[in-house]
Amino acid sequence: MSMSFFDLIKLFEWTVLKARISASSSVLPIASVRDVWWASLGHNIGVEVNGKNNSFERPVLVMKVFNADSLFAVPLTTTERENTHLIRFKDPSGRDTSANISQLRLISSKRLLRKSGQITENDFNLISSRIAGLFITKEVPTVGTSSGSARV
Repeated sequence: MSMSFFDLIKLFEWTVLKARISASSSVLPIASVRDVWWASLGHNIGVEVNGKNNSFERPVLVMKVFNADSLFAVPLTTTERENTHLIRFKDPSGRDTSANISQLRLISSKRLLRKSGQITENDFNLISSRIAGLFITKEVPTVGTSSGSARV
């Protein structure tokens, strides 16, 4: 499947912005576990989550801070749908939100734009335990398919 013209334009725009973010020498924001930040996640490939608008941004939940430069983050969505990898909770403004744990990723602190607040400890613990479950499972995805799995 080839990329649409729209996707090619978005990918080019993201590449220009990513180069600007990477070259930035501004002071890195300080993130903490349980923080919700708006982050420039970009225009990505296939089923990888994309950011929106000119900054290619979306909210993320900080799961683990490794150092001043890097952290594990989970993209958030307000789209309502049934999916075992979406964990519903209230965001810092009280809105129904879901953490998309299948999109957990390491990001640079340079991607962080602005802090939105913190989620409750109970919600964070629920999301953390579901992420841990992703790595403890004995299911192994079948290579070459998007939905098949094999048991070990």
